[in-house]
Amino acid sequence: MCRVLGVSVSGYYDWHKRELMREMELAAKRRHTPVGTKKRHGAIPAPNWLNRDFGASKPNAKWVSDTTYVWTQEGWLYVAVILDLFSRLVVGWAMSQNNDEELVTLAFEMALVRRSPPTEMLLHSDQGSPYTSTGYLTRLAEVGMVASMSRTGDCYDNAAMESFFSTLKGECVERHAFQTRQEARQTIFEYIECFYNRVRRHSTLKYLSPVAYEQQMGKPTASGAMVHHRIRSPSPDAPRLLAPPPNGLRGSGYQGLVG
Repeated sequence: MCRVLGVSVSGYYDWHKRELMREMELAAKRRHTPVGTKKRHGAIPAPNWLNRDFGASKPNAKWVSDTTYVWTQEGWLYVAVILDLFSRLVVGWAMSQNNDEELVTLAFEMALVRRSPPTEMLLHSDQGSPYTSTGYLTRLAEVGMVASMSRTGDCYDNAAMESFFSTLKGECVERHAFQTRQEARQTIFEYIECFYNRVRRHSTLKYLSPVAYEQQMGKPTASGAMVHHRIRSPSPDAPRLLAPPPNGLRGSGYQGLVG
């Protein structure tokens, strides 16, 4: 081919390399920027009651929450998660193509059903617009939850959630190239419910999983098993039925991880 084109072999491969890089650059540009959780104009954030104290002596004393995003060929999938700082158990989660009030409220409603927390419990988040929305804060007030929020732009104020999302992406998301949002949902669901809550050992939990740690400590809380119930789901992308996971994780790549 090089003789037909009248170019050197090295020149041809240099051209081919430039074309590949150009195509990769164009593909990268087509990936739209995810919608972040910017502070809502005029919103008055809650005080930072947590104040980077990520320890908890009992379940349902301190929860932390945040959202992240996962790329699929259909577009971004947004994931909201709530952790109990006592055991690092994921007590609530939701996924949607929109990063909004509905997403974080669905995660909160799941946590309420699974844990039945006491009033005046702390729930910490950032100052993003979903967490400062009127509907979300009203729901927290209805059940007697105390809102706590990070200072503007300070990720260390919610370091426990940052650590969880780093683990989720490193051990799960980055091992896949998701074609659809549904594929990403299923994989993340299996990681959280089949592996992270039940199997993944944590050095800070005496090398036990969150569920095993709560069971060993003899705390009268939910074991972390999925609860069968239906919730209001105005969006087609929100979970309609919270059901038990399928038979285990696909493959054995998650076995034996400790963090």
